Amino acid sequence: MDERASARDTGEPEDSLAGLCMFYRLLAAQSADEHGLVEGGTSDLSMSAWLPRVTPESRERIVKEIDEAGVQSFTRGYIEQLARDNPELLQMAHGFAANRARYLLIMQGLILIWASLVSQAKADRTSVH
Repeated sequence: MDERASARDTGEPEDSLAGLCMFYRLLAAQSADEHGLVEGGTSDLSMSAWLPRVTPESRERIVKEIDEAGVQSFTRGYIEQLARDNPELLQMAHGFAANRARYLLIMQGLILIWASLVSQAKADRTSVH
């Protein structure tokens, strides 16, 4: 994952950003449900207190992990984790990326989001205890 890579690199920037938004919205909805913010099957996604975030420290950990493992190993490891932890989200990501010319680049972007949020969640749990 080149730090300069962006949705433009996929050749379909609007579609790629739409996929990233869908992925993020699914994560936000899941987060709302896990935090008891869902009432009657709908969630108030305008609430910002529970939205996923990533601190500079978590970003540094991810960059270090990518540098140490390499892009392919990093991506593969987090795909395996996503398959265990949230197979429906992985299925959505794969289904979206499979219809695009730059499948690998799109999957790497989605996995980078997932890995960043996982890293932040671990840091948050550690700091609470």
